[in-house]
Amino acid sequence: MEPASTQTDLTFNPNKLLSVMEVVQEFDIGRDCLYQLAHTVPTTGFPALWFGPKKVKFPRGALAEWLNSEKGRQVLFQIMKRR
Repeated sequence: MEPASTQTDLTFNPNKLLSVMEVVQEFDIGRDCLYQLAHTVPTTGFPALWFGPKKVKFPRGALAEWLNSEKGRQVLFQIMKRR
């Protein structure tokens, strides 16, 4: 049996703050698209928390809820359409 510190966390913790790479892997969103969304917080309500000018984290539960919302789908569509 592995020590608890090296086991994969299989529980869904909605309060966990995810890094950019964790969001890319868990939600299958491209890194560039994610950064674009993170800069739209004031206009779209995208759940990104900035810690200084370069470090950003994403609350898992709020992110999942936003991505499943009508607003989230519309914003994602607009970003994808620009590419």
